[in-house]
Amino acid sequence: MTQPIPICGAALPLSIFKMLLQYIANHHRFGINGKMIKYVLPTIDMRTMEIFHVHFRGMFDPVEDGKEFDYRDNGKPMYENIMNWLDDK
Repeated sequence: MTQPIPICGAALPLSIFKMLLQYIANHHRFGINGKMIKYVLPTIDMRTMEIFHVHFRGMFDPVEDGKEFDYRDNGKPMYENIMNWLDDK
């Protein structure tokens, strides 16, 4: 079953976030080619159980470094922004 892609200004549902984590594990996790992501820090709104902010870091990135995404960024869906960054688009 395919999940609908979240719209602009919408937080990521846990089901979409899980698919995103699987994609990162297969293509961008630390120790393989890609972005070498070791840490993924989601911010979850416990009222809705949705992710509205995600911080990605590599093994040697200080906490203040890395790449961050928020559902309010640049008028595009957060999922689209993350996938474009992962795939260098």
